[in-house]
Amino acid sequence: PNFVLTPLVAKTTDVFFYEKFWLLDAAKRMPPVSQVSDLPRVLAPWLNVAFLRLHESPALVTRLIRLCRYGLTRGLGEEAQWIGALRAWILPSISFSTSSAALSNELWVLVSSLPLAKRHELYGDWDSILTSGKPMLPLVLPEKAGNSASSAAGSASKAMSLDGALEGSDAGPSEAMCEVSPAGSSPFTPPYVEIEMLHHDVRRNVRSIMRRLSGDTVKLMGRQLCSLCHPSPTLSIKIILDQVCSYDNLVDSVVEAFRYLSPLDADVLFFVVLRILDDPTSTKLKDDGVNAAHWLQCLSLFIASFSHRHENQRLDVVLDYILKRTIRAVRTEGMPVPELVVLSDTILKLAAIDAMANATDEQTMALQGGQHLCNEAFSMISPWIIPQDATIETVIATNADNRLTKRMAMWLTNLIVNRGQALSFAVALSVHAEMVIKAASLPLSNVVAIYDREIERVYQLFHLMQSNLKPEKYAKLIPGPHTLFTKYGLSWGLAVLWGRPSVAIHLARGLKR
Repeated sequence: PNFVLTPLVAKTTDVFFYEKFWLLDAAKRMPPVSQVSDLPRVLAPWLNVAFLRLHESPALVTRLIRLCRYGLTRGLGEEAQWIGALRAWILPSISFSTSSAALSNELWVLVSSLPLAKRHELYGDWDSILTSGKPMLPLVLPEKAGNSASSAAGSASKAMSLDGALEGSDAGPSEAMCEVSPAGSSPFTPPYVEIEMLHHDVRRNVRSIMRRLSGDTVKLMGRQLCSLCHPSPTLSIKIILDQVCSYDNLVDSVVEAFRYLSPLDADVLFFVVLRILDDPTSTKLKDDGVNAAHWLQCLSLFIASFSHRHENQRLDVVLDYILKRTIRAVRTEGMPVPELVVLSDTILKLAAIDAMANATDEQTMALQGGQHLCNEAFSMISPWIIPQDATIETVIATNADNRLTKRMAMWLTNLIVNRGQALSFAVALSVHAEMVIKAASLPLSNVVAIYDREIERVYQLFHLMQSNLKPEKYAKLIPGPHTLFTKYGLSWGLAVLWGRPSVAIHLARGLKR
């Protein structure tokens, strides 16, 4: 036998017998490994014993990550067994390792090859392990009494059972010599003291750094903050965003500090954002039933600022969620969607497009001109709004910001168009604005305020599309008013608003002929 320290705090030792876990013959041979796909089955008993101690050898964790990546990319064995190994042993052990961007990037190379839904499922399991303290280890149960099958048959049955456990199945084999099931599925699994201590330590360290984070210390504190996110990003980023949702003055500092995040941390960031937005227990409206809650406004400002600062991040998953949330509201209750404040703030921050309550005489006169003159007159980055007494340095800085805003507006437009969501957003926002005024059960003044705000968001999206798309491409994406009215159910006013550019391009083509 071999003597191995238990992963618990108790000062005892466990005797690890090979025959307890493997059905060996009289020669006491080790289980053979004939192909790479057998490794998760063979290594399971040893990894179960080591578990959290794996972090003491970063080289071993790195080799396990590369082994899983090799098995997934080459299609060796079942995909679920490699993902199960990643969920059961690798992710928890990384949470206890010393902060290392190299190890985080190594894990990202593996995780980035998975689909988005599978990645978010892994992040959810990772967060569940760290929050509850209960791991998802596959249990290798002892031999059943009264079963006298052969050793070879028992070994084969064990392989099937362990694969099922790594896939997350609770059902054990009915005629096998041994049985394997995931420990995480049992409600009586005691939590690991080490995991609970890690949760408290991470919370204390993150809050300590957040108290010292400001505009003057963002470089030093930002590196330390992101260093804490490398081992356990699901836990650390959730604590950081909780602070951001409570104090809006932290938004700019946290956005600037997050430039030190690794690609894995940035991907986990938007997973945490989606979980916060989709939390059914949170109140997303204020007591008046009109305005978004304070935490939602802070989170919306953070998403817009982070996307403006790091344009290549996963803003598309947030836009997908907002679109589906709006469509679900239209199909079911037709009540206000507070999450639309994220879309409005994103367009305002990235494209500088905002609803203007009072236009000047010069801007009203500019409406007599063409499309470019109208866009320049009503754009927040137009030279018209630069004071006449501005210095040359102010003008140069303003022009540089204007060029950046135009580039970001084009990037946001392409992000929506390339995913085929231009028409979906236009129809969903327009129909939702018309349904809100009919379905809301608030006082008339509040209903009118909600309707005005929804119409402003419709105009925001319309000006974003019209200003950054060529007329020919716009006409291919958005049909004419008659189609919008008859097929998609828009009111005539909004149908004419969205369909006017398409009608204009058809008239121009007719005049050319």
